[in-house]
Amino acid sequence: MEEAEMADRPVVVGVDGSDGSLNALDWGAAAAGTMGVPLEVVHAYSPWIDWALTVPPFDAARYRDLVERTAAGWCEPFADAGIACEAKVVEADAATALLDGARTSNAEFVALGSHGRSNWSAHLLGSITAKVIHHASVPVVVVPAGASFDPGGEIVVGVDGADSSVRALQWAVAHAAATSRPVRAVTVVPPQLWHEQPYFEGHGEIAGGLAALVRDLEGAAGEVLVGDPAGVLEAEADRAAMLVLGTRGHTSIGEIVFGSVSRHCATHCSRPVVIVPAGGE
Repeated sequence: MEEAEMADRPVVVGVDGSDGSLNALDWGAAAAGTMGVPLEVVHAYSPWIDWALTVPPFDAARYRDLVERTAAGWCEPFADAGIACEAKVVEADAATALLDGARTSNAEFVALGSHGRSNWSAHLLGSITAKVIHHASVPVVVVPAGASFDPGGEIVVGVDGADSSVRALQWAVAHAAATSRPVRAVTVVPPQLWHEQPYFEGHGEIAGGLAALVRDLEGAAGEVLVGDPAGVLEAEADRAAMLVLGTRGHTSIGEIVFGSVSRHCATHCSRPVVIVPAGGE
């Protein structure tokens, strides 16, 4: 990834005013500042929902102005810190606004708070986040509550030999080069499922396959661990700056289930989890 190319690609953050989304905004702003790229705040709204809850008369234009001023206020602290920040207010559902914004801006990635305003259990992925992950053409970062940006921490990548995980590793290496961070590719082998692993049976063969994969990727190291993939990757992520995983692309139920390991990590990790799309860069 060339620096000139990255300079034109903003970090896009979805903000709904909740604590989770504002924390994701802080994280995204720190990432944008570290990479030297612009920050784009996307806020989706529907005036008709608020109209239904408002005592008449309802002034749509005045309401839009209020929403725009609120969104602009979210940008002010970062603009004062020297980060180019633009607030975009979109009359649409949140997932559509974020997907369109990321595509139009050719975003480096989209960052979302893990829960937003949802009342769902922390063990479930929010419907907006799941939809964005399923349909996004760029990586999606799920930022858990309380997570702060770690400018020098390690990036851990879950690798299982599938093309999607290789894309995730390539994205992580390119991102690490722009932020001067180490990358560690981790393959987790369930003891009872040796024969189902992409590198076939035998610890030596798996380790050799992973070594071959990272050999030509500057700044990347590889490690094979044994255990439950979701649990091991969660533990590794909690000691790192972020965890990067791939997706398997679109399926008819992809918005609900996009992979048990990815889903587990996106809902349980204490550090940001990046989901790289199957066709992502």
